Amino acid sequence: MQYLLEFLLQFFLSRFIRTGSITFTTGDSRSFTCGDGTGEPVAARFVSAAAEHRFLLDPELAFGEIDTDALFVMEKVRSWTRSPSAWRNLT
Repeated sequence: MQYLLEFLLQFFLSRFIRTGSITFTTGDSRSFTCGDGTGEPVAARFVSAAAEHRFLLDPELAFGEIDTDALFVMEKVRSWTRSPSAWRNLT
């Protein structure tokens, strides 16, 4: 079941994130990268499988909740938050 959840997460995120480079780490410590590899690499981690599941069920609601609950952690963001070009990738 966990493998299917991680497959769906990777499938969804790789369709949504097309530019830039962000590496996600799942609750089972597996990693995958989304984007075209341009720009400064960014890394994020889902702390648990439950956080991944919540995100897949309702991304708009769950993202804020899992971020607030510290179940989603941005790990490599040194200059990403200061770069206007990085924010264009989110729209």
